[in-house]
Amino acid sequence: MEDLDIPVYEIVLDEFETGHGLNRISLVKNPAIKNNFIALSDNSIKLKLDEDKRELVGPLLIPNQKILRENKRLGKFYINFSAETIQSILGKYQHSNLSQSVNLYHSDKLVKAFTKEIWIKEFAEDKSNAYGFNLDIGTLFAKVKVQDTDFWAEYVKTSLVEGFSIELVSDIVKKFENKLEADTTNYEAIFNEVDLILKNLEK
Repeated sequence: MEDLDIPVYEIVLDEFETGHGLNRISLVKNPAIKNNFIALSDNSIKLKLDEDKRELVGPLLIPNQKILRENKRLGKFYINFSAETIQSILGKYQHSNLSQSVNLYHSDKLVKAFTKEIWIKEFAEDKSNAYGFNLDIGTLFAKVKVQDTDFWAEYVKTSLVEGFSIELVSDIVKKFENKLEADTTNYEAIFNEVDLILKNLEK
């Protein structure tokens, strides 16, 4: 249940700011968006395979979903991604060379994997439905191919990783009565280059 006394911060992406955007996908145990991915194997939905494909499909971001965070600076607060911001994140990512930038638990441990597909659900009938997801239009999905067979056996098949998280550089702006607060000076509302938004803000 949402606590109305907890402030909400909107993620804001500057499409023209060098460095802003989705820099890395992380494989995690408990994704902040509370939706796990599906590990695609030879018995997955609508797939007829002779061998394990070692592919993961799941949501990266869900529009207008309030994600509870907490740190020493702000205490408890929500962050929120609008559908427009998610579109901008996808656009910048598609023009980057970061498809092989995948790590484990937001650490320095890189995973031998790459983003095979990334897309936004635009209509009610979307290919994400075939994987068992019934999420809002505007949700950003990814399919990641794991090339490391040992990693797949050790982490995926044992459920040590169950979802996606992201590492993002952006600004965040405090919302006031469902509007972005224009005068942010007294609110510590804008942080330039909020690096690893789903990791470092928890410290």
